[in-house]
Amino acid sequence: MMKNFVLPEYFKPYTCSNLIRIGKNNDGGYLVDETSMIKTNVLLSFGIDHDWSFEENFYLNTNCLVHAYDGSVGLIFFIKKLKMRIKGMITKPNKDYFEVSKYWFRLPINFYKFFNVIKDKKGPNHYEKFVGNKKNFITFNETLENIPIEDKKIYLKIDIEGNEYSLLNEIIKNEELFTGLVIELHEVNKNIKIIENFINLFALKIVHIHINNYGEAKQNKLPDVIELTFSRFSNSNNIGGNLPHSLDQSNDINSWPYKIEFLNQ
Repeated sequence: MMKNFVLPEYFKPYTCSNLIRIGKNNDGGYLVDETSMIKTNVLLSFGIDHDWSFEENFYLNTNCLVHAYDGSVGLIFFIKKLKMRIKGMITKPNKDYFEVSKYWFRLPINFYKFFNVIKDKKGPNHYEKFVGNKKNFITFNETLENIPIEDKKIYLKIDIEGNEYSLLNEIIKNEELFTGLVIELHEVNKNIKIIENFINLFALKIVHIHINNYGEAKQNKLPDVIELTFSRFSNSNNIGGNLPHSLDQSNDINSWPYKIEFLNQ
């Protein structure tokens, strides 16, 4: 069933003629401004889980340094997943389960093919740490200090399941470093004032908005999860355009499609 959303005016993106899709189909892929990507020498990524298609695709297009942070992904993560799959293949010996399990058996091989086992200056590097201000987390500023490049031109990608709000002030403080930003915003209704303030203060312009249909969609409410793309290099003063974009894809192919309108305030 089609969902119709009316979003506040400040979400309306500036027109961008060179949006391209980076990452895999459906969940895990994002639309970015190609100019932002080309002018980048560092991709700084927070949150990958079991999908680094965005990071890999970005790297193949730019050959830039990649630093990815996710404390939930590492050797123990892969061992647990493989043990669970082996157990399942014994207790559920059917073809469908076996086919899905093949993905999980290939996953650690693909992970260590892309990310360096031993960190080096050229990358791509994965750091088994969460980013934020909590105990045992690495701070946002420490991730910047960890980049061995003096003239940093950073593309920032954030998908950290609600912890993104703790980083917004630091993003604004360091905005001169960023060529672009893709960020997944969770619990939008609860955090709408924080989001509005960030959009109004951040120097980069919104060039795309996408609704993640894995999130909830309650009547007369904003969508629960929204993905925003920002660019430093949008020269357009025109706002709007048809949404969803022709390159957009549903995160969940079995869930609801949507249309977006914007409310004048």
